Amino acid sequence: MIHSQCEFSTFLPARMLAKQLGIPLIHTYHTVYEDYTHYFSPSAAMGKKLVRAFTRKIAEQTQAVLAPTGKVARLLEDYGVTAPVYTVPTGLALNHLRTPVPQERIAGLRTMLGIQPGQRVLLFLGRMAKEKNLRELFSCFDSLKREDLVLVAAGDGPDREALMNCAARLSCGDRIIFSGMVDRECVSEYYQMADIFVSASTSETQGLTYIEALACGLPALCRKDSCLDGVVADGVNGYQFETKEEFVSYLEKMLTGDGVLEDFGTASRRISERYSMEEFARKAEEVYYESLLRWERCWSGVPGGLGRAVSFLIR
Repeated sequence: MIHSQCEFSTFLPARMLAKQLGIPLIHTYHTVYEDYTHYFSPSAAMGKKLVRAFTRKIAEQTQAVLAPTGKVARLLEDYGVTAPVYTVPTGLALNHLRTPVPQERIAGLRTMLGIQPGQRVLLFLGRMAKEKNLRELFSCFDSLKREDLVLVAAGDGPDREALMNCAARLSCGDRIIFSGMVDRECVSEYYQMADIFVSASTSETQGLTYIEALACGLPALCRKDSCLDGVVADGVNGYQFETKEEFVSYLEKMLTGDGVLEDFGTASRRISERYSMEEFARKAEEVYYESLLRWERCWSGVPGGLGRAVSFLIR
């Protein structure tokens, strides 16, 4: 079988190969394009209609669709997708993130970023774009009025300059630190340097940076979103907030509670294990077998050697 991962660059050749070889095509739907209509459509309503039609067209050419979260699976159902949809979280290589970073490197990174001794670090790491909702995050941080906290905004993107201007107008602007693009090999240093991972994005399909943060033992304080079900559990490894007041209240609980950050960090590491590459492989294998069995039943009525050959290969 063929398993495709992108609707644009690789889907067409994957479909053509599957058709030529007479084998099933499985596809993972990674991106909620509705949240990106501002990039390609002047009308949000028209953009969403195009996304729905495009998604159905892709799905109808497959034997199964993998959704990384229940949020995406429900979205595909709402779009009218008729192909079988399975919820299979994307697996990540987490072992290198779990390896402790030497304290001297952590100290060096804090110094480089201008973080003062004793200051706690909130970390956002990701693409700086409109759909990440960083302005709301900055506004929540501004309402804290705590000099002992800094917010590190790590990453780059089309909205970075505008966000820097936005931060400069806030009273907390001197405590919002833009680090720029982070090299992949340095990502674990940023996570392990921080005290809490924060995000206000609601455009994620799964939120891989959340899982990376959890693997590093970070508690999380994130904008409530169904893609975080099972990832950020209130009172277990962090909180999901809906208002600025909730953000402030939850953060105070996390920072002032006796041993809360440590307990939440331990829970985060445990939760991250659900999203390992090994767990993904196990679940994906189950989907492959079910899809192959449906494909075999489909070909069982084909006369001659072709149907027997397909059945033999599947077995």
